[in-house]
Amino acid sequence: IVGVSAGDEFSLAIGPPGPIITRLKPTSGPLGGGTKVTITGYHFIGVTEVKFGSAEAESIEVKGQTEIVATAPPGSGKACVAVRTSMGSIPVSNCKTFTYAKSGGPEYGRCVEMTKGKYSNAACTIGSAEGSYEWEPGVEKTGFTIASSATPVTLETVGKETIACKVGGGSGQYSSPKSVESTVIKLTGCTHLGAKCTSAGASEGELVTSALEGELGWISKASKTVGLALNPEAGDFAEAKCGSTKVEISGSFIGNARTNEMLKEGVLTFEQKTGKQKPTKLEGGEKDVLETLFTGGLLEQTGLEATVKQVNEEKIEVNTEV
Repeated sequence: IVGVSAGDEFSLAIGPPGPIITRLKPTSGPLGGGTKVTITGYHFIGVTEVKFGSAEAESIEVKGQTEIVATAPPGSGKACVAVRTSMGSIPVSNCKTFTYAKSGGPEYGRCVEMTKGKYSNAACTIGSAEGSYEWEPGVEKTGFTIASSATPVTLETVGKETIACKVGGGSGQYSSPKSVESTVIKLTGCTHLGAKCTSAGASEGELVTSALEGELGWISKASKTVGLALNPEAGDFAEAKCGSTKVEISGSFIGNARTNEMLKEGVLTFEQKTGKQKPTKLEGGEKDVLETLFTGGLLEQTGLEATVKQVNEEKIEVNTEV
């Protein structure tokens, strides 16, 4: 910049920067409200109001410049969570989406044996007035790891460009009865046109995703098939260099989840057909599309073919019957 001219009768007011939201935890809760939501970001000093859509939070506690805990009000659908400062004329810089969902399936939780419960079987899928099992939504031990596997993983664009890998491991955690967060998947032995594909800071041939968050939903409620829609918490899904070719993978995608079994090891299956993800959306949700850009090429829709094994700290279940 060589120079700036403001013109005659110019005035300028300078104040503190407006708040910026980077993350919500959890990202979903029941229609009746009451969910304690941790909001992280920047410039939260002086915050006086948090809104979920048009409704004010039931309560807010400003923990510091980077964290607020707000209690969600009753609502429905998707609500944009916004933060305002004491200088009410300053609008928020951005917002993040909180999803209101009816309690009940599909959701993560545990089927627990009790003296008296609502279910007669150890998966909490068969109701009974004289049952001895009860459903507890949510996960007590929230961490999980992703097991390494020799099963091939393929990323394929509609133009037939492919990256071939296998699952090398990873980790994540359950953040609510319907969501996961901080999920990182490491793919190993990745190649494109004979060149090894490597993410920055990773070992040769390792393609490492950014931190992913996900929400459970119906692929088909009629057939009771469930999917986990995964998307990056920030930025792209993954980046790598395959020889001299830079690869950027962006967007979101859906995995098919195993349901109605208490399992220590859960399985997500990702399917693709002719370079497109299958399915492309959950019922009532937005379209999930994965795309890849190779240096010198065009951004192309991409499909992911993989089976990912989640090893939980305790037995949990994706229940469709509660």
